[in-house]
Amino acid sequence: DDTALCLRSLRNLGDVEQLARVVLHARKEHERDRFPVTIDQLARPLGLPAHLLSQVINSATGQNFFNYVNRYRILAAQAQLRDPRTREKTVLHILHESGFNSKSAFNEAFKRHAGTTPSAYRRQHCRAAPAALAS
Repeated sequence: DDTALCLRSLRNLGDVEQLARVVLHARKEHERDRFPVTIDQLARPLGLPAHLLSQVINSATGQNFFNYVNRYRILAAQAQLRDPRTREKTVLHILHESGFNSKSAFNEAFKRHAGTTPSAYRRQHCRAAPAALAS
């Protein structure tokens, strides 16, 4: 089975995880290019066909490719929303920096991954920050 062979060719899902971080970091570093992160961009450096990598991601994580990548985008957005140094950035600015082009897609993905809206997440963590520093 091609999927089993593909899974054996990867040392572990950590290889895919690390590659996803690298690709997403590269996207952020080259923001002006606004290139989309695609399954081909993840598969090519691994020397795998895109359809097989998609099957690996699905079977290893239970997520499709877009949800898998969006998880990293949401983690990046969460970090900015928690960071007191980025309080002046709007949610719209942060969503674009995180790789989203649509506010509705960002809000939907954020709520799916974080369980709340980006604005509520920011309010919750901005309030919690001073208390955490005091202890």
